[in-house]
Amino acid sequence: MGCVRLLPLVAGICLATTVAAAAATALPSLEQALAARRDVYGEAAMAQPNGASYEFLAPLLPPPRYVHADFRYYPIVLSAPNASLKARLISNGSGVNLSGGSRSWHDLGVPFTFRVGPDEFLFGGLRDRLAEPTLAEGFLPIPEIRYRHASPFFSEGAVPLTQEPLRRPPEIYALESFASTDPRLAEHAVVFVKFSLAQGTSGTVSVTVDDQTPLTFAEGRLIDAKGGVVAIADPTWKWERQRLVAKITTKNFATIAFATKPLAASTAAALKIDYDAERVACADTWRKILSAAMKVETPEPLVNNAWRHLLLQNFQLIKGDRMHYSSGNQYDLLYVADGSDAALEMFMWGYERDMRRLLVALLDFTRKGLEYHQAGFKLN
Repeated sequence: MGCVRLLPLVAGICLATTVAAAAATALPSLEQALAARRDVYGEAAMAQPNGASYEFLAPLLPPPRYVHADFRYYPIVLSAPNASLKARLISNGSGVNLSGGSRSWHDLGVPFTFRVGPDEFLFGGLRDRLAEPTLAEGFLPIPEIRYRHASPFFSEGAVPLTQEPLRRPPEIYALESFASTDPRLAEHAVVFVKFSLAQGTSGTVSVTVDDQTPLTFAEGRLIDAKGGVVAIADPTWKWERQRLVAKITTKNFATIAFATKPLAASTAAALKIDYDAERVACADTWRKILSAAMKVETPEPLVNNAWRHLLLQNFQLIKGDRMHYSSGNQYDLLYVADGSDAALEMFMWGYERDMRRLLVALLDFTRKGLEYHQAGFKLN
């Protein structure tokens, strides 16, 4: 669970070339490589005609995928820079703020599950139909996840004499999401989600609530029992059988905003939720943060995108002036060793002001039984 910060390095993973995949099949298995006394994969990569490459190594070491939680897939942290409250998008697209189940995971607001098709199949439910998350422009914390699901169809009595089955390409649903950087919404960890069709003529998306929270829907607002607004939906959504349902095509999409901390009814009424405007503002915020960093350009776009997003994800993990190790689980804490490593790296990348404010919390922090361990890092 402490590896959450590494997720963006593989979130934009691409398919390996046929040649690289063929070469990988002749290599030792992962178990054999781990038992070897030398770096057999590294040596094989360097022996390639053009030297080591990401395309060669990618199929050998799959990305981190599964976690000890009911939602199974790694969560993607969604947060405004330095925000105290954060949300999570499950990396197979199955929902926002889903409960982890075990005590290792913290519950975050109302859990919403996403389903697709008229049969309301779980988004991302089958691994072989799921595409890896990709990031806007390769590095912005605006992930997109695609899932292939063919809508079942019925003959309704008109069975052809030939008994030949009807065939049509399956729908490919696309989910894009980000956390608002508007201070009024960031305080509530408001997450925007857009559902669209990348393939197919028409599709159905439904959003269900995974706990017993009694909800009512009126004028595009989903309201909890205390009168707080937990979601704001565009006019595409309809409230049916205690769930939100939207019909989409390749020409129209459905957007919705989820509040991790419920919004006051008066606050929600005064807000004009505009997905496109919020997305532009979000992207501009993160680009501005990157503009203060050291610039590194390599011949490989993947490397350039990796350092950019890794820096941005650190700002997503920071809570106020505290450099936390992870988010939404038992490691959502400040650790002197790991926090110092991250803060010092950010200092070297050009974030001197941020280092100053993060340093105070690191120097003040103490934990019984680890005083000498922590003193060493503080002196360093």
